[in-house]
Amino acid sequence: LTEYELTSIYRLLDEKVVNQLVGAYFSAEDNAFRISTRIQDTTEGLNRQLFMTQLQSGLKATGLDDSQYELTNLFVLYQDILSRLFDSQIKTLGIVYAVLALVLFAIFRSLKVTLIALLPNILTTLGILGIIGWSGISLDIMTITIAAIAMGIAVDDTIHFLHSYLSGMKQGDGSADAGSRSAFGHSGLAILFTSTIIATGFSLFGFSDFLPSVYFGLLTALAMLLALFTDLSLLPALLNRFVGKKSSR
Repeated sequence: LTEYELTSIYRLLDEKVVNQLVGAYFSAEDNAFRISTRIQDTTEGLNRQLFMTQLQSGLKATGLDDSQYELTNLFVLYQDILSRLFDSQIKTLGIVYAVLALVLFAIFRSLKVTLIALLPNILTTLGILGIIGWSGISLDIMTITIAAIAMGIAVDDTIHFLHSYLSGMKQGDGSADAGSRSAFGHSGLAILFTSTIIATGFSLFGFSDFLPSVYFGLLTALAMLLALFTDLSLLPALLNRFVGKKSSR
């Protein structure tokens, strides 16, 4: 139909029918219209941020300024949420590290011990983020929380190991051997069991039919295993090197 035929039909139709047909898309009083479109999120190679940038550039190229249009729907909302998550990820992890450092310092009253306790947890979070990037897994609402969750759980094992190590040094001769025997004897096996059980529990998400849940479960389980490895290898090595005294034997 031509523009004139469409205008004639629009004028001849009953007002109620017109409102039902075009009322949701055109408002003569406000001199505004709405374009509704569907975007397939599973489109291969879809870059949400690039698509939104190109769309806004195309609208501006037609002569429209920002006050003359508004982009709304779930796609726009979800992209806005993701962009906020990406922008705040580094700041959030930085704040978490700072707060955790203050808590560890308040517990152990030693700057050296605090820095040693932080290093395995920082390497765990950076390691899991690196694996996500290397695997080509997109960051979304599910996967972006993995690093923070893993750090929150893994730091418990770090505190238990540190407490047993320092207690063993005080009760013994203050040597690294005494601290290591106490830490591995009292906390090592417990840390191994708890981390393995937690990793096994999260790995059960791998049987889900919802792909984000699969990523979340498997990557969180992997993060727990990384935390276990650093707590039982790097942490005691750093403590023996910088905190514990060499054995006199």
